[in-house]
Amino acid sequence: MRKFFRDFKQFIQRGNIVDMAVGVIIGGAFGKIVNSFVADILMPVISLAFGGGDISDRAIALRGTYEWDAAANAFVASEGAILFRWGSFAQAVINFLIIAFVLFLIIKALMALKQGQDKGKEKALKRAQKKKAAGKELLHYEEELIAEEEARLEALANPAPVPPTTNELLADIKKLLEEQAAKK
Repeated sequence: MRKFFRDFKQFIQRGNIVDMAVGVIIGGAFGKIVNSFVADILMPVISLAFGGGDISDRAIALRGTYEWDAAANAFVASEGAILFRWGSFAQAVINFLIIAFVLFLIIKALMALKQGQDKGKEKALKRAQKKKAAGKELLHYEEELIAEEEARLEALANPAPVPPTTNELLADIKKLLEEQAAKK
């Protein structure tokens, strides 16, 4: 018995069960809105084409007679009467078409939103990749500048010997020649 309740608890705690429950509740409320829209807004306009009144009370007596009792909100037919209630069927079809159309619009909007999010993610990824590439280029440029600055500082710290002037060279040559002459 404990295993049964544990399994039931796991079943209830699944995310899709909660989502389904929320969908059923919202669907019920949405159905009431659509029924009100059809009954209170569309059907009065449509009923004008059929001579006024509520279209859902329209019927054809295939056998016997009938009347619509507005107080009871129902058909009152003679005994053995068979009624073809086309008005009620027409209202159900109209309700279905409106619900299907609204669901189509909602799904289309959600798909467009999802595609927009996907495009936004792609753009953000491309921007991040460009920034990363720019960062690498900047890092390489910074490394080159640092190397150049280090070379300049090295040159300043250890200056190259200054080449002797022409007079100094000539004096050195004269001195060497004199030393060689003295040795001979």
